[in-house]
Amino acid sequence: MIDLDVLTDDLKAVLRWQMANPGATGGPEVPWSGARIWSLFLRLHEGRGAGGFGPSPISYQDMEAFSAITGEPLRPFEIDAIRALDREWLKAAASKTDGADSSGAPVSSRPMSPALFDAMFQ
Repeated sequence: MIDLDVLTDDLKAVLRWQMANPGATGGPEVPWSGARIWSLFLRLHEGRGAGGFGPSPISYQDMEAFSAITGEPLRPFEIDAIRALDREWLKAAASKTDGADSSGAPVSSRPMSPALFDAMFQ
């Protein structure tokens, strides 16, 4: 029998590594027992929406629509794992934007002063 908590933790570790090392190889592999969940998460992630405050979480409505359109039923344990992966992805995405404005550009830690403003626009 598969321990779903361990499987979810393993999948989150793969996700964290892939987000920290985009395009790299040699990291942890998706466990065979989590391949379907991983595939479902990636397919749902492709349709992720965004709002004024960044990426939106994958909602139950998104999962229901995905299931209806594709004909693939989502089991409750798969939904739980997908939501856990989604929370991990959102947390990692938010940490990547710390110290940046909404465009992703770095933000200076120095406070704005009249002299700095003048220096920027002269």
